[in-house]
Amino acid sequence: MKTSFHTLHLKKLLLTFTAVGLLHTSPLIVSSAQAAADSSSTSPQPVKVSAGLESYSLLDNEGHVWIIGKRVPTRVKGLENVSDFAFNGRGLAAREDGTVWEWSYQYNSPEDTTWYFPVTSPVQIPQLKNIVKVAENAQQLNAALDKEGTVWVWNTKHSLEKREEKAPVPIPGLKKVKGITVFNGQVIALQEDGTVFSSTGFDDYTYNFSANWNLQIHENTSYNIRTKQVPGLSDIVELGKGTNTRHLLALKKDGTVMAWGDNHYGQLIGKHGDAEPIEAVQVPGLTDIISLTSGNTHSLALKKDATVWEWGYLTIDGSHDFEHITTPVQVKGLDHITAISSGFGFNTAIGQDGTLWAWGANNFEQLSDDTNTPKFSPVHVSFPKPRWMLDLPKN
Repeated sequence: MKTSFHTLHLKKLLLTFTAVGLLHTSPLIVSSAQAAADSSSTSPQPVKVSAGLESYSLLDNEGHVWIIGKRVPTRVKGLENVSDFAFNGRGLAAREDGTVWEWSYQYNSPEDTTWYFPVTSPVQIPQLKNIVKVAENAQQLNAALDKEGTVWVWNTKHSLEKREEKAPVPIPGLKKVKGITVFNGQVIALQEDGTVFSSTGFDDYTYNFSANWNLQIHENTSYNIRTKQVPGLSDIVELGKGTNTRHLLALKKDGTVMAWGDNHYGQLIGKHGDAEPIEAVQVPGLTDIISLTSGNTHSLALKKDATVWEWGYLTIDGSHDFEHITTPVQVKGLDHITAISSGFGFNTAIGQDGTLWAWGANNFEQLSDDTNTPKFSPVHVSFPKPRWMLDLPKN
């Protein structure tokens, strides 16, 4: 038995050394183990989080971006001094020098045993300068806000053969913008006076029928931008960001929450309804809110007392398992929270002590708990130490 134990111990150590060797030879990723070895200081702490479709990304206190989920936490190599970012499987990052960079990772099936995230090298968007905020969504629509309050927008197309990208263009008619988000093919801009505007017209194709009812598809070579004010929104201080969402959340100066957009699943005010309200509506029961985020069919709010509240239709596996919350309720097990982000059917949060939490859908192991079982209650996520290091036997 003693010989068998030592043999097993040696095999695990060899696997560990092999994995570390692979990390040192990869030009595109930096594992949490390597990052810890490269620094004699304390481990990095998460400060911002952005949930995606089947994984999520976070920004640490050293200005590095990580991807987390089923695999070992992977740092995106080549991104330093990041000040703002957005992630939906593709990622955008604004660095402290005002430049903007884009990257992505290869989606894999739930059965894939790859232990790290295959990350593409970040590519700079050369036309963008002095950028302070970025936003994007799963439909490949991107937006960036510069120091002068101008909003820039562009589309990105990815295929197996090549990556196509239109040059960013400014959205006309907007003044002194201080916040942006993207949802449902729209770029949303918050101006300094507390008003909110929606810009559309970024479609890659135009669909119409000819006289004999044959469908005609025309590729658009330029944007046809149309901007209008979102009715019912005033005194807004922050826009909620989300993943693949079809609704907008907006925070008012008095700490109440407004919602606008699709309400088919009750993601606006918790009640089912096909109608999209003409004007934004107030979400009942929410006060003292300081931050907002929206998922595909649900919403989250962070209160001044550092508690988290959720409402809407929280899907678990995309079919029959769900939790429908008609009134905002406090998420049990979470307190002292500083940042939140909703993904496609799951949620993430960061605590004041740097702890990382996730709950909701888990079909791609996006909750990082080594299971495919959904969780309605938050689970603690180990960061940055990878799970395969935790499994090694102790001397």
